[in-house]
Amino acid sequence: MSERMPDPDSLCARLASLHRERKSPNDMYGFHITTCQGRIPQSVMWETNWTTFFIKLLQHVIKLDSEFNGYWEELDKVENRLIAAVIPRLLNALTENGRSIHPCLIHADLWEGNIGTTKDGNTCIYDSAAFYAHNEMEVANWRGYYNKISDKVYTQTYLKYYEPSKPKEEWDDRNRLYSIYYNVIYSANHLDQGKAIRQL
Repeated sequence: MSERMPDPDSLCARLASLHRERKSPNDMYGFHITTCQGRIPQSVMWETNWTTFFIKLLQHVIKLDSEFNGYWEELDKVENRLIAAVIPRLLNALTENGRSIHPCLIHADLWEGNIGTTKDGNTCIYDSAAFYAHNEMEVANWRGYYNKISDKVYTQTYLKYYEPSKPKEEWDDRNRLYSIYYNVIYSANHLDQGKAIRQL
């Protein structure tokens, strides 16, 4: 493997293909076994509703982050408001007014450390934390400043291969929302940096 950053077109074309072709076997969100991101088990029990699934997924890592990095009252208030108002507002819109999304397989921990480029230029992904989700959740991990793959060329290239779900004008808001999950699980996984990540 080369240590260079992956070619955006090679990575994003293959990723979009994965998201289109690997649909959930039961049309539900989740996975048949518990998967882990780093040392943290994820809450991936099957759910028919994406909003419900994402709330449970996020609540699980929020609880672990609080246990590992300490309770923070202000953060707790914001998280509760996020769960009660922001998540339902943004995610329910995906299935209103005749719109629909379908669960597809995502890697769920896709950053440059889990992507390799072979000497002949092929892109490989590994060390998955997979589950079936809304495809847009995958690239939210690319928003974190602590990943080199946060270069916008990767997200922009992915969107060339897989258009945003409707309402399209809320894509960036959903991307920001999904990135919260990755930030919180990063905080719980990296105890030496967790509190600093939470502060940001």
